Amino acid sequence: SSAPSTGARRLRPDPGPGPGSSRLKYTVLGLMANSPLFSTYRGGENRVTSSMMAVFQRLELSLLERLLGAVSGDSALQLVSFVNQPPGEGHSIPDARMTGNFDYWFETKTVPNALHEPQMEEHYSNLKPGATEQRLFFVTPDPEPPALLDAYKDDKRVGWFNFITLSDAIDKTLEEDTTYVSEQARFLLRELQKLFVED
Repeated sequence: SSAPSTGARRLRPDPGPGPGSSRLKYTVLGLMANSPLFSTYRGGENRVTSSMMAVFQRLELSLLERLLGAVSGDSALQLVSFVNQPPGEGHSIPDARMTGNFDYWFETKTVPNALHEPQMEEHYSNLKPGATEQRLFFVTPDPEPPALLDAYKDDKRVGWFNFITLSDAIDKTLEEDTTYVSEQARFLLRELQKLFVED
């Protein structure tokens, strides 16, 4: 294909199969039989976006928080919160509370300089005024944030990252000795990196 790469030259090579990798691969693929990891979409951006969402769907929430926080530059990004002895209404003090309130939108491009203003404005209209739990992420292969994003620089809910940034965040997370990542999650993230190279 003559289409520009999503950053293949700078993505780190896969370290190769490890002990039990074949067994793990078939186990994971079996678990995903009803929802394929790599989409059957033929269009580049639809295939990449659908596959990226399929991987995100299967990650531990804490791991997904770390990855999205790393690529967005928002270290305080939190999808779910867990609180002991939370104050309730009146004199109510339950033992614990688990809450989740977020609404993230993604627009993906697989060729550089592909963002265009009308589409960006339409996507931005999905963010409601004052809705701090909402985010709009533009994902492109551009080496720097596209100039069109300057129109949204005052709204911290709008973010951008490229495939290299996400791949680097994956590498960093998987290489940290202090971070536990399941073998299934490792496999999925490495496969996603391979897709970035292929598409």
